[in-house]
Amino acid sequence: RAGVEAVLLNCAALSGLRGDLCVTCLPDAVVAELLEERGSLDTFLRIRVREARLRQLN
Repeated sequence: RAGVEAVLLNCAALSGLRGDLCVTCLPDAVVAELLEERGSLDTFLRIRVREARLRQLN
């Protein structure tokens, strides 16, 4: 799980706003894990998009 957390931190650095575009990085392994555990990504994605919208990327 520690490896997944490190990947999520790297993805968080890549996520943010570029002009009118909201970019959210999410590793496929995390998507698969969330779908297996919860059957849905809805809440997780809402949080990630909210966090990404707070960052302005170059």
